[in-house]
Amino acid sequence: GRRVALRNERRQAPSNEALPGPDSSDSGSGAAARVVVYCAQQGSHGIDVYSEAKKLKKMGDGKKLTFDIELQTTFGDFHRTMIDACKREVRMVHFMGHGGEGGGLFFWIKTSNPRESEHVEPELIAKAMQESFSRNVKGGSGGTIEACVLNKCSTIPLGEELRGRGLRHAVCWLGAVSDEVALEFSQWFYRFLEAHPGKYREAFKAGKLQVEVLQKRRLYDGVRKPPGSVCLLSEAGDILPEREEEVWEEDDEEELAGEDPSGAP
Repeated sequence: GRRVALRNERRQAPSNEALPGPDSSDSGSGAAARVVVYCAQQGSHGIDVYSEAKKLKKMGDGKKLTFDIELQTTFGDFHRTMIDACKREVRMVHFMGHGGEGGGLFFWIKTSNPRESEHVEPELIAKAMQESFSRNVKGGSGGTIEACVLNKCSTIPLGEELRGRGLRHAVCWLGAVSDEVALEFSQWFYRFLEAHPGKYREAFKAGKLQVEVLQKRRLYDGVRKPPGSVCLLSEAGDILPEREEEVWEEDDEEELAGEDPSGAP
């Protein structure tokens, strides 16, 4: 597939430092967090979202993070869970699976085929979530959702839509991301939040650092660097790739599906 070079002078360069500690600029509540994870197993793609969801759930263990796993959710079911998010005190929403063209997400169509799905545009998804944000553009502040992790390919458009409607923090990916890289980021992101609840910005830095370590390790091993450029859109300031780098586009996603996690051909 095609590659594009990206440069943005506002963007923050990757850090080679050790895992960061908490930052006073973070704006989370600091309370124990309930995370709702939505899994979309689309078509014949090789990614096993159920296995990934189980790995995240084990990280919570009922301490400072609790993961509620929603398997093969329809858009209607998703909307209903967002309405109830405040009652359940949901702090974060996490999407895993494959992103759609234009930055939208896939939701299950309730049929006998558990992998039959429909694509939903970013605007509709953000509208369904807006009332549950801890702060939104309508001036409301009665919600509980502070952050969203869009752990799928090409989710910048959805991240921007969520931020535009008042979400405080949105983690998303520029271009395609390999399954291995997406899982590595989320594990370190939540590992940091387990120790420092509400410190989303610093948790992002911790996950981003480990992604860079993984990508460099694959290069040193003599295999292809697994793609993935993670971004944070935040009320405290965006963190996006700074230096010119190769970015995989959406037409590479099929090539990534079912790939060996080691990066071997």
